[in-house]
Amino acid sequence: MIAYLRGRVLRRTDETVVVEAAGVGYEVHLPAVVARAMRTAPDGDGEIALFISHHVTANQPKPLLVGFLREVEQEFFERFIAVDGVGPTKAVKAISQPVHIIADAIERKDVGFLRRLPGIGARTA
Repeated sequence: MIAYLRGRVLRRTDETVVVEAAGVGYEVHLPAVVARAMRTAPDGDGEIALFISHHVTANQPKPLLVGFLREVEQEFFERFIAVDGVGPTKAVKAISQPVHIIADAIERKDVGFLRRLPGIGARTA
């Protein structure tokens, strides 16, 4: 299991980065809130450190690595995917706001806010 990566950013898209660590390039998916925070890191010469949530399932045999800048974000993600109907792929899309704001909305049972998260419908909210 991969839990943490530190290395050079080789390539970046809106939703992923490829991080070279020990000569291996790892494709890491990023929630929108993490991708926005990383926009200042330069490609090719900047080093990055990410906490990783690693997923492999029978339905998705290709490993899915999801990266976070802070461990608390990773811990929230792990709890978020435990919600019925929210898997890793949906959760990556849904975390478009800082996790403390999403957690607060969950605590307050703010269904309206939760429904506005990408991929989260009325039943899941």
